[in-house]
Amino acid sequence: MRSLITHLAALTPEQLSDLIAARPEALLPPEPATMAELAERLNAAPLIDVALLGLSRPELQIAEALAALGDGCDRAELAAALGVASDDADLDAALVRLGEVAVAWPDGDRLRTVPLGHVWPCPLGLGAPLSALLTEQRADDLRRIARRLGVPAGTQKAVTVRNLSAWLADGANVRKVSTTAPADTQELLHQLAWEGPYLDEPTYRYGRRTGPAQWAVEHGLIHVAAHWGAPLQMPCEVALALRGPDYRLPFDPAPPSAPTRPVDGESVERESASAAATALAGMVNLLEECGRTPVAPLKTGGVGVRELRRLAKTIGDSADHIRLWLELAMATGLLAPTEAGLLPTEEYDTWCDQQPAEQLTELLAGWLSSEGAPLHQPAGTGQPVPALVHTADGAAMPLLRAAVLRVTAGLPPGAAAADAQAVTTLARWRNPMLLDHLDDANGLVEGVWREAQLVGAVAHGAVTDLGRALATDQPEQLATVLDRLLPPAEETVLLQADLTAVVVGTPSRTLTVLLDAAADRETRGGASTWRFTPSSIRRALDAGSSETELLTALRDRAAGARVPQPLEYLISDTARRHGAILVRPVACCLRSDDPVLLKEILHARSLSTLGLALLAPTVVASTAPIAETLTALRNAGYAPVGEHPDGTVAVERPTRQRAVPLPRASDVVTAPLPLPGPYDPGALDELLAELFEDADESHPLSGYLIPTQPGPLATSEPADLARRLLRAAARRTSRR
Repeated sequence: MRSLITHLAALTPEQLSDLIAARPEALLPPEPATMAELAERLNAAPLIDVALLGLSRPELQIAEALAALGDGCDRAELAAALGVASDDADLDAALVRLGEVAVAWPDGDRLRTVPLGHVWPCPLGLGAPLSALLTEQRADDLRRIARRLGVPAGTQKAVTVRNLSAWLADGANVRKVSTTAPADTQELLHQLAWEGPYLDEPTYRYGRRTGPAQWAVEHGLIHVAAHWGAPLQMPCEVALALRGPDYRLPFDPAPPSAPTRPVDGESVERESASAAATALAGMVNLLEECGRTPVAPLKTGGVGVRELRRLAKTIGDSADHIRLWLELAMATGLLAPTEAGLLPTEEYDTWCDQQPAEQLTELLAGWLSSEGAPLHQPAGTGQPVPALVHTADGAAMPLLRAAVLRVTAGLPPGAAAADAQAVTTLARWRNPMLLDHLDDANGLVEGVWREAQLVGAVAHGAVTDLGRALATDQPEQLATVLDRLLPPAEETVLLQADLTAVVVGTPSRTLTVLLDAAADRETRGGASTWRFTPSSIRRALDAGSSETELLTALRDRAAGARVPQPLEYLISDTARRHGAILVRPVACCLRSDDPVLLKEILHARSLSTLGLALLAPTVVASTAPIAETLTALRNAGYAPVGEHPDGTVAVERPTRQRAVPLPRASDVVTAPLPLPGPYDPGALDELLAELFEDADESHPLSGYLIPTQPGPLATSEPADLARRLLRAAARRTSRR
C-alpha cells in the first residue's frame, strides 16, 4: 500500500490524470482527498477485477507471473522467468500498460503489484515464494533442513531463512538434491511441480508425517503452514526448478494468426452507409407499426416468435432484424411496455424530428450499452427464442461489443476477418478474462458480429470508419463520419406521371407524414417510393384534408413545385366523389341527396350483409354499426363520409398511441461496467453499481463506493482531481 502511495505521488499531473481516467472509479464521491484514499480504492478487490477485464493476454500473463514470483520481484528475475531480455520491448509495453491501470508499477529495481491473490490463488499452478513459506517455519525446523542440505544456519532465524532461500532459489541445487530422493518421493515432487502446489496429506504419526512427503519436508522441498493439519505446499522457486532449466513462464506478446481476406475500402464504406440507412428505416417502420398495433408480449416476458413473424411480414423485414430493432428501441427509450403492449414513447416523436445522423447516434449509444443479445442463438436449442429476453451474460454484453469493435479495428488496413470465428480467436487474445467467463463465447461473439454489420460498424468483415470511431471512443470523429454517411433528411419529393412519389435519401418527418397520409409506401431504403391510389387519396380526405389543401401541400414539397396532371385528376376526381354518401349512426343510416346512388347501393350484392333498407328516397338504413358500414362501402368502391349525430362530418384522424418511457441506464445506476479506456463522463454515472449491488456493508469501501440512490456520481474531471491530489501530497511532504 505504501509503495503504491509513493508511486502515485511521484507521477506527473498528466500521468496521474491518465491513470484516473483509466480507473474512473477514483472519481466517485466522496472524492479521495489524499493519495492514501486513492490507493485504497485502487487496491479494492472488485475494482482490481474491473481493471483486469480490459487487459490482453500478454498483459495478464505478466500480471500472473508477478503474482507467482511475489510482490517486489526483480525485473531481471521476471525477464529470466519469461525467457526474454530484461529490456525486451514487448515486456516494456506490457509493464507500461499494467502501470496505466495501477496493477503493477516499478519501485526502484523491483516491481510491485496490487493484491492479486483473489484472482490467482495459485498463479500458474505455483505456490507461495520461499521467503513467505520459510518465515512461517520454526527456527529449529529450519536449522535441521539447513544441516541436511549443507547450508550454513545462522544464530538468528532471519539469517537461516535468507541462506535457505538463496540455496533453494538455485535451480541446479534443487534438481541435484531431488535426484537423491526415494523413487516415490521423486514421483510426488514431479506431480506437485506441474499440478501443485498443494498436497492435502494431514496424516500424522507421533507428530511426524509419513509416506513419500516426509523426505521432501525434511529437505525443504515442500513446506507446511504453522497451524496443525494444514496441507503441504511446494514453494514457487522449487516448482520452477523441478519443471526444468528450459521451462519458461508463458508470454505471448504477438496476437494469434486468424484467417483474413483482402477487402476494398470504398466498398466497405458504401456498405456501411447502406446499412446505416437501412437501420434507420427499419427502426421507423417498426415503431410506426407498434404505434398502430401494440406488440403483445409473452406472459413469461419478451416478444414471441409468432409476433416477430407478424411484424416482419407487416413491414417487409426479417425476424432477425426485428429482434435487433426491438432491442435498440427499448435501449434508447423509444419503446416501452404498457397494459396494451409495447408502444412508442413520446421520445420517439422527438427522435423522428432529428436529422438522420443524430438519430443514428442515439441508436448506436443504445446498442453499445444494451445488455441484450438479440441475434444470439443459444447452443443446442435449434429453435428461435423470444426477443427482448436477456441472458445470464447480459452484464457482459457492452464489454463484448467494445471488445469485438477493438479487435476488428486492430486488423491491418485492407484486411477483413474471414468469419466470426476469426474474431472470436482474436477477442480471446485481446480480452481473455471476459470471454473465459461467458457461457457461450462463440455464439455471443457471432451475434455481436452480425449486429455490428446491421448498424454499419462492420462491413464485408472489416471495420468501417463508423466502427473505428466507436472503438476508439471519439465522439467528434463519430459525428463527422455520420454526417458523411447520412446526409440531412430530404425535404422534397419527385412526383411522377405514373402516380408514384420517389424520395432519394431519408425523407424528413413532415414529408413522411404527408406521403404516408396520401399514398401507399411501396419500397424503403436508399430510395423510398409511394404510390397514389383512389383509396390512399380518400384516406387523406377522410383525415380532414381538402382537395385544395392536399394539392398545395404536395406542390410545396414537389421537386420543381410541379404536380403531374394525372395526380391532379386523381385527387380532383376522388374529392368530387368524396362525401357523396353520408353515414349517420343510428345503427345506422345512409343519407344522400342522390336517390339513384342509394338505389344502386341497395342492389349491390357485395353490400347484402349490411341489411340495407330504403327508409326514404334519400335515406337507407343499415343493420351494421357505422364503422362496419363505412368499411363495407369503401371496399365496394364507394367514398362515404361518417357523420356525427348532429350532422357534422366525422373527421377520421389516425390515433397516436404513446407509452411512458422506462428509465434509461443514464438515469439510474444499473448499467454494466465499461472496459477501462478513455475517460467517458457519462459512463461514470453507471460505474460500479453492479459490482456493489449485493456488497456487504462491512466492506471497507462500502461507505463511499456503494451508491445509495440514483443520480450522477462523477463530480470532477481526471485532470482536476490529479492536480488536487498532487498538491495535497506536496503539502504533506513539506510539513514533514
